[in-house]
Amino acid sequence: MDAKVIELSDIQNIDLESRAVIAEQIGRFLSTCENEKERSLAIEIAYMLVNDAAISVRTSLINEVKDCANLPEDMVNTILNDIEQVSVPFIITARSLTDDYLAELLEHCEPYCAKAIAKRENLSEELGFIICDKGDVEAVDSLMSNNSAELSTRICQRTISRFAGVRPLMEKMAARSDLPYDIVENIVFKVSQQYSEYLIAEFKLGSDYAAYLTTISARKTFMELLSKAPDFELFNYLSQLHSQKGITSDVMLGYLQAKHMRTFIAALSLLLDQPFEDVNKKLKGTKKKALAKYLETVGFSQSVSGVLLIAYERLASGE
Repeated sequence: MDAKVIELSDIQNIDLESRAVIAEQIGRFLSTCENEKERSLAIEIAYMLVNDAAISVRTSLINEVKDCANLPEDMVNTILNDIEQVSVPFIITARSLTDDYLAELLEHCEPYCAKAIAKRENLSEELGFIICDKGDVEAVDSLMSNNSAELSTRICQRTISRFAGVRPLMEKMAARSDLPYDIVENIVFKVSQQYSEYLIAEFKLGSDYAAYLTTISARKTFMELLSKAPDFELFNYLSQLHSQKGITSDVMLGYLQAKHMRTFIAALSLLLDQPFEDVNKKLKGTKKKALAKYLETVGFSQSVSGVLLIAYERLASGE
């Protein structure tokens, strides 16, 4: 559409359906036009449409203008101050909203606005941290649901420190495929700390004894989480642990003592850099010789391998 054909004085006298069509076309025109003179006229028309009394007209404009990389700031502010039905889709997708602008917006915006920002594609770590630091639980929940958002250790730690008692949020964060490996156990322990405080208050337990009980419970809970996790979640966690050289002989022994054979074999397969299915097939049954060879290959000492072999044999034989 050529913006020059529209007379500014005629816009308000056009029927609603036609204004919506014009709004759509002007929005699309602004997103593609490179002629400064025509763009200037289109901006004038857009100013009128963005203040139109009809929601459908404003929505038609914004659905297209969200792809425009450089809108006037006062027009952006007008859109952001519109009703949620109009502003939220723009907040989620608008190219004209820079990280600096959004960071400033998060300092004073309404909760629904923070929730919308949390849904933006490829949200930066900086914005994610501001959301988990200042946003409400719904905004942080949206952040954890946004798989394209960068998830860092400090985002997870801040989320845990603020919302450890919100179990659905903790579970959603724990299910993230990019969750830093050291955070999963932290989630379990933070939740357990709250339970420790409950024990002290409810049963008049000493703080040391309550902490001891919940530490045992947390470790057991963490192991249970691993044992019941889908394969992709288990391997994601173990892969990140392995990348930090965290799959040690003590960790391997802990899996066996907790009777979690799948976790043990999965960890061993990562140390060997071999498919889980191949290692699992070789170890089916007791197969101590095969395991001994594997443990030697990954570099465990003879004494350490001996302890692991005993624990493995007991678990494999059902003792």
